Amino acid sequence: MTPSICRSLFAAAVTALVFQGQASAQSADKDGCYSAPRQCVRGQVQWLENGRLLSARMTNNCGSRVYIKFCIHRANGSRDCGADGLPAGRTKVWNTSNADRRMIARFRYVGSLQSGKDWVCSGRSQNWNAPL
Repeated sequence: MTPSICRSLFAAAVTALVFQGQASAQSADKDGCYSAPRQCVRGQVQWLENGRLLSARMTNNCGSRVYIKFCIHRANGSRDCGADGLPAGRTKVWNTSNADRRMIARFRYVGSLQSGKDWVCSGRSQNWNAPL
């Protein structure tokens, strides 16, 4: 597959996991958790260093912080995963070596205004612990 086809497949794959819109602190509960709007985080994937690294860029287009979990699939079938708080307007970059040539990268997120409560907000999401 060509890189452009792979990028298109990535975009299609994340469409179901991507959410957009403006979130406001007024809708947050006492723990700072809020329902993040659809397509709030945008994903982009590309090969770096002549195909040695697969780079996933996730940008928070919401008006508030989100807690994001992400994985890039490796050629051996394992996943390289992480999680981080992502303030409004910021981008998280995750690079993985030995990535699957199909460029499989996925993420999910929840609205979380307080970093100390990320675990609370993610725990309220029914599919947070489902494989990416």
